[in-house]
Amino acid sequence: MNREWRQEPVPQTAAARYRAERLAAEFGCRPAPRANRLHYAGDILINCTSVGLWPLVEETPLPAEALRPGTTVFDTIYQPAETRLTRAARARGCAGVSGLEMFLHQAEAQFELWHGIAAPSDALRASVARPTR
Repeated sequence: MNREWRQEPVPQTAAARYRAERLAAEFGCRPAPRANRLHYAGDILINCTSVGLWPLVEETPLPAEALRPGTTVFDTIYQPAETRLTRAARARGCAGVSGLEMFLHQAEAQFELWHGIAAPSDALRASVARPTR
């Protein structure tokens, strides 16, 4: 199996296509077939798949060659904090953003909603930086 990216097609249903079209329309763009991922020309790439999630940390949804310098690449995966995709993005001259940032911002918002006070952002960041057993 080629570990560079998954080659099997993602199941497509009419409902999934409809949701993709509606979401794309909200952002003034259009959805593209999965095969087009190798010719990505956008300024921002967001990986919302589980590809690269622990324990399969050496998998990536996109080969490094498909990353265009200057693109912002956001991987929603936060375990590991740096994925193969974000490493490849930085190596190709892209801004690689870890899912850990999303995780921390969600934690801050939840803390503020629950407690009614500003979240201790530094403490939250420090707590996720510590190794777990």
